[in-house]
Amino acid sequence: MNGLMQTTGWPAVVACVGNWFGKGKRGFIMGVWNSHTSVGNILGSLIAGVFVSSEWGMSFIVPGLIIAAAGILCFFFLVEKPEDVNCSSPQHHIIQENGETEPLLQNGNRSINGVVSTETPNIIQEHSEAISFYGALCIPGVVEFSLCLMFAKLVSYTFLYWLPLYISNVGQYYSHIYVRNLYSVQYRN
Repeated sequence: MNGLMQTTGWPAVVACVGNWFGKGKRGFIMGVWNSHTSVGNILGSLIAGVFVSSEWGMSFIVPGLIIAAAGILCFFFLVEKPEDVNCSSPQHHIIQENGETEPLLQNGNRSINGVVSTETPNIIQEHSEAISFYGALCIPGVVEFSLCLMFAKLVSYTFLYWLPLYISNVGQYYSHIYVRNLYSVQYRN
């Protein structure tokens, strides 16, 4: 359920950030913005950990209230498009010195591997309708990136939730061995 609820947020973030930043800076902005997952995990653990020893129920209530307050702020104050507040939309093309515009990803008549091609590059029109789920899966690299992200999340959440238990159990085991060896050294002397 947690993962299902989290997946509802990211498409909206991508759409809003994409509206506010041009294609030239969008990758950098999305990379910086995506660091919120790590920062959120750290802050969430710290905030919840403050109440664990005294009032453990507050470990759930306080982070929930913080998230609800952030959601309410976004609901009322998030501006979806720059045009909604009379700002200019971001540049989606590079403006050359002579005033002409060229798309950011135009590579002339060269293919991806650098071989010169005689085909004229296709101009892709911007569509206002959303892409289907199957259409998104057909984009090259989406499935591979999704699998990589899935395994990265698996490892990070395994470390986040299982590693403290492992360290405490191994620490208890090694502390018993250390104490046993310490006593055996004392009794020999």
